[in-house]
Amino acid sequence: MSQLYELSYISEAAQPLTEAELIDLLKSAREKNEEEGITGILLYKEPIFMQVLEGPQEAVEATYERIKKDPRHGSVSGLLKSEIRERSFSDWAMGFATPKTSEIRKLEGFSDFLESSWTLKDLSSEPHMSHRLLLSFREQELG
Repeated sequence: MSQLYELSYISEAAQPLTEAELIDLLKSAREKNEEEGITGILLYKEPIFMQVLEGPQEAVEATYERIKKDPRHGSVSGLLKSEIRERSFSDWAMGFATPKTSEIRKLEGFSDFLESSWTLKDLSSEPHMSHRLLLSFREQELG
């Protein structure tokens, strides 16, 4: 079995995503990540994406490379990469949060945790704070 690996990044949406695009993104990410043995969490607060990917290092790195080439993402910036002993988001195929729409609010994994405002600059300048923010989100959802 390959060593578990964790990678977190932030990016800025190249353009605002519609509700339908967000739902499609969530569904396709969950399916692909499940196939690859990747868990994690994806947070979106227009225009910022923040994500943690966990799983086999090769699969996590390949997923990150696809994300960097995805035209929906701009200004992709890696925050932290490390080997881990256990998953922080083991119960998630992929978590998702956006404070925007009623349909998305009904989806499994939705939270309104991101009601405050952060900028891409704020999050990229403090990678450990960004990681703690993601862990805090998990604790709020599980608590």
